[in-house]
Amino acid sequence: MRGLWLGVMSAAVVLVSCRSVDKDKLQLFLDSAVVYYDEGDLVKAEGQARKAVELDPNDLKALTILAMTRARQGNAGDMNALSESIVLFERAADHGGRDEFQILLGRGMAQSARARLALARVEVLSKPQTSTLAPAPDASSAISKEIERLRETAKADLDEAEKSLLRAHEELPDFLAVLDSLQALYSLRDEPEKSIEWGRKVVEQTNKGREEKEKILARAGRSVEAEGATRREMRRFLDAEVNSRSLMALMLHRQGKDREAVDELDRVLTIDPNRVEDYFNRGVCRQIAADYAGARRDFEVFLRRSSLPADSPTIRDAWDRIAECERHIAPGSTAPLSSKP
Repeated sequence: MRGLWLGVMSAAVVLVSCRSVDKDKLQLFLDSAVVYYDEGDLVKAEGQARKAVELDPNDLKALTILAMTRARQGNAGDMNALSESIVLFERAADHGGRDEFQILLGRGMAQSARARLALARVEVLSKPQTSTLAPAPDASSAISKEIERLRETAKADLDEAEKSLLRAHEELPDFLAVLDSLQALYSLRDEPEKSIEWGRKVVEQTNKGREEKEKILARAGRSVEAEGATRREMRRFLDAEVNSRSLMALMLHRQGKDREAVDELDRVLTIDPNRVEDYFNRGVCRQIAADYAGARRDFEVFLRRSSLPADSPTIRDAWDRIAECERHIAPGSTAPLSSKP
């Protein structure tokens, strides 16, 4: 009997030891996944996170890291990756993370991204066929059904994303990624007023963040590393402001407020003169606002600096708009651009 008892105790010790080893392995996989994720090596991050999930399918951190990794991979246009990330975020929520900020934010962003891809696909399918042959009735019906399905998917995703992101905003009202995501969400829902409202909050927060970093830079005794990190943070705030103002300009344009859109794009191009597409966008807004000379200058800059092929629709449109502007400009007001090739 004593021998049996010792045998049971030994087995228990071995079991506990194995579990301890598994926990160590789990932590190693999690730590590695986080390092690779932060470095931007998403393939390796995914591999390590999957190993962690295999060891413990219910581990909240493992599910969240894998979901975040798949979401970032999906942002490049992979609908399947985004769908998997949403399922993983849901599993994480079911295992105790329903009110976890990172899960709320990640799920909201993933569902917004999937909606964006669905709406982009709708736009492609809705374009007139370039073929001289009319599509067969069955094919036309299938396209219509697919467009409807994608629209319904996008609407459902945006509704759920809104809930998640608003809850995340309640937890951390000043978190920049939440504000930015809500601005983008309402632009996808074609709600310009709400998108602009959240865009203003983004700009306000970026200005606050930049002011705080400027105070840090003004202090004496900074190390080279600390100064470099602070300047990178300032650049991140500027990039966020530029993206937000550019999107606000689009929403203002949709509302017919092109003079206000020009003001936003003025700031964008002051911060980052290399945003070539925004010269075209400002040119369009100036043209509508009857600033034909300013519009022509913007289109000229766009044409000089754009890397688009000469026969692309946007390039052709820019030339056509220049010609239209020149019809409204008094002779000799500005030197015309060289003739269209």
